[in-house]
Amino acid sequence: MSVSTLDSSSTSPDAFKPSPWLDIANTYQPRRFRTAVRMIRTAMETHPFVSAAIRKKAEWPLTDLVIHASDDKTRKWWEGMLYDILRWPTRQIETGMSYWAFGNFVISLYWPFQRYLVCTSCNKESRIEDVRWEFRSFAFEGPCPKCKHTGVFKVYDQVIRDRNKIRVIHWNLEHIDVDHVEHSDDRLYAYMIPAKVRSSIRMGQPRRILETVPVSFIEAVKLNRRVYFNPREVYHGRRADIPTSNGAWALPPVTPVLKALYMDQTFNKVSEVLANEYSVPLWVIFPQAGGEMDLYSEVDLRQWAEKVRLEFAKWRQDPGYRPIMPIPIGHQFIGGNAAQYRVLEDIKNNEERIAIGLEVSLEWLRGNWTYSGGSIQLKMMATHFKPYRQEELAVLNSFIIPRIAAFCDVPAVQVEYAPLRAADDVQRQQINLNAMMQDKLSQTTWMLEGSYDPAQEQEYREVERKRRHQEMVEDQEAQAKAMAAAEKILAQGRARNQMLAQLTVLKEAQKMILEGEDPNAVMMAYQQAMQGAAQGGAVDGQVEGNTNTNAGPVMSLPMDATRILEGWASQIQGLEPGQQGEAMAHVQQNFPDVAPGLQGQIDMRPMPAQKPPRRESAK
Repeated sequence: MSVSTLDSSSTSPDAFKPSPWLDIANTYQPRRFRTAVRMIRTAMETHPFVSAAIRKKAEWPLTDLVIHASDDKTRKWWEGMLYDILRWPTRQIETGMSYWAFGNFVISLYWPFQRYLVCTSCNKESRIEDVRWEFRSFAFEGPCPKCKHTGVFKVYDQVIRDRNKIRVIHWNLEHIDVDHVEHSDDRLYAYMIPAKVRSSIRMGQPRRILETVPVSFIEAVKLNRRVYFNPREVYHGRRADIPTSNGAWALPPVTPVLKALYMDQTFNKVSEVLANEYSVPLWVIFPQAGGEMDLYSEVDLRQWAEKVRLEFAKWRQDPGYRPIMPIPIGHQFIGGNAAQYRVLEDIKNNEERIAIGLEVSLEWLRGNWTYSGGSIQLKMMATHFKPYRQEELAVLNSFIIPRIAAFCDVPAVQVEYAPLRAADDVQRQQINLNAMMQDKLSQTTWMLEGSYDPAQEQEYREVERKRRHQEMVEDQEAQAKAMAAAEKILAQGRARNQMLAQLTVLKEAQKMILEGEDPNAVMMAYQQAMQGAAQGGAVDGQVEGNTNTNAGPVMSLPMDATRILEGWASQIQGLEPGQQGEAMAHVQQNFPDVAPGLQGQIDMRPMPAQKPPRRESAK
């Protein structure tokens, strides 16, 4: 800058004053956008305050994406595209860092393609990976795999409609030029190929670059020109800014703090010097002159110095050691006064200037907000971040999604961010909950307020409903099986009891006949007792005669099955061996369930045919 005057009409020497804007930092102020990008990138790489502020501003306002699709299949397709293939959560942070650091970002989409080399002799199209080619004079040369003709191949790139290979390209702004027409606001974007890529193309190595780089890049290197983008295939995101001489670019937000960063670096250099040279003092030890004695002419200073070193060594080994020196010792400190400069206070004051310039607060950056002021500050920052969120959504809804939908022939969708929860407003959440319960607020809006995806929650609820239904069915089936098993056991018990009761009735009937009772009366009582046994209503008792002689004998059913089996076993045991077999055969035929238990209580072994020999009596 030039020197200005306070009063141009005055000729007094005191009227000329240097410009207050002319300082040392101003000589380093960038004049071109590309230079500013380099300086800001250096600041982000070296200055912790700037790096933390830019990253937090890029990450904090971004919330989960909510995809509005016509059906679940389309929504899941785009979820896989945005999250798994494009990795958009990471990409949007990268574009956000460029947005807050440089004020601009430029992106495009990479469409996958397969490069073919076409033989000029037989027109055979071969994949470039299948051809032994050499790159000479910006042309592909080699033998044709089919006709073996050696010459220059034609290059043909065929687009591959494979969504897994689509990529979002975030271009380095140092390599982008914008030709801006101010009166029509038209912009033409040109890419300056980096020196490393140009060198690789000229040398033909590595081969992978030549297999994937667009043909337009090869032609641009050959002609030493820039590569112009199709304006419809590039998206330029820019921060709101006043018109400047670089009308195509927005002013980087870090530019206003570059002078403060210069001062911060100057303070850091001072701190470095103080730490290295003034923190630890230098001790100077010398003999203290006193009286009329001339130490420098009468004392061997070398011997004195050696003695002092020895005494200091003993003192370091034993702090309680007390040396005795015949000559007084003087000392002097050089340095060690770094604290008096108070550079730390200047650094803190400069950090506040940087924070104001970056539009952040130190409390938010350090994470030590107080409860009283944090909520208001968060709401102010939510308003501040609103244009940034809208810019990130515009990248998706107006550029990325429509082009991918057309390329892959799928329905396009609309996306939005979940609401930014700038404060933990419990009262607002309760109000929204009450409004939703009163059917004055939709569940979708209520879920979005809570940062939930309504479609995803609906899917979760459906899965949980099916799981609960399946668990209920399984519980009912298990209960039914348990009840059937219990009923089967009870039925078997009832059948066994009825069988034992019938055996008992038969036994009592046989006993009554043997005792001389009237067979007709016994038969009638037998039938009644059998009916009672079949109904399972008999009780423990014994056979007794009725006092009413006309009624005949009465038979009651004992319930002790063990006692019944023991009675039957006793009776069969008393029969002849042949009769025992017939009785057991009758029981096995008519009562197979009782026969095993009854047989275990009867000794069916035959009697010995010959008695054991006896010892003759002693004579």
